Amino acid sequence: MKKIILLLLIYSSSFYSQEKISKIDYCLVVGDDKELDNGPLGEYYKEAKKNAKYVFYSLDFNDIAMLFYEKKGMNSENGNNAFSKAFSGVEGKYYKEKNSNDILKEIDNKSVGHFLVKTTDNSKWILTKESKKIMDYLCYKATAIVTVKNEAGHFKRTITAWYCPKIPIQFGPKGYGGLPGLIMELQDRNIIIGAIKIDLKSKTGKIEKPQKGKRVNEQEYDKIIEDFSRKMNNENK
Repeated sequence: MKKIILLLLIYSSSFYSQEKISKIDYCLVVGDDKELDNGPLGEYYKEAKKNAKYVFYSLDFNDIAMLFYEKKGMNSENGNNAFSKAFSGVEGKYYKEKNSNDILKEIDNKSVGHFLVKTTDNSKWILTKESKKIMDYLCYKATAIVTVKNEAGHFKRTITAWYCPKIPIQFGPKGYGGLPGLIMELQDRNIIIGAIKIDLKSKTGKIEKPQKGKRVNEQEYDKIIEDFSRKMNNENK
């Protein structure tokens, strides 16, 4: 009898720890860019544009947290999409909790290792009245200025988000959020991550916070990548 009661308590605890999860699928579009098309990476960029149609992402979310990640299947393994992924700017999985600007990225880099990278979304959105429909959902445009770092230095550029007030969840691709609605489309320069399927029926499950990997902040991870790149350049001289 004691064993039965214990099993019931475990089952009950497990049941109530489950959460209702909704899901949205996104596709990747790599658009034209004269600078990249005609630059030293032109051939790679053409491949990225051609095979972006094979790259898909999913955003699992509820009232507590979100997880954004690459979606396997749906022809995502077709074509040489490595360049599409590289130009997309998406790195691993993105976990974020409600009412927090902190983003936890799980990055499994074959060259430098497995990391949990803590970053912060400090986007200051400018809301506009411009609207359009995405999958029959009325969405509104918002823009923000972000700082981007690469080997050439730090640059500022505008990102654009189309959010849906009808779905009052402040999450979106790559951990962006803080808007009065779910981000249905995110555009960073010529890269677009756009919604193609939404399931709001809320299946039962749990959004797991990434736990695997060495914990570092964004600056520490950037330093690791810089050191690795410098080492490879020196070895190739």
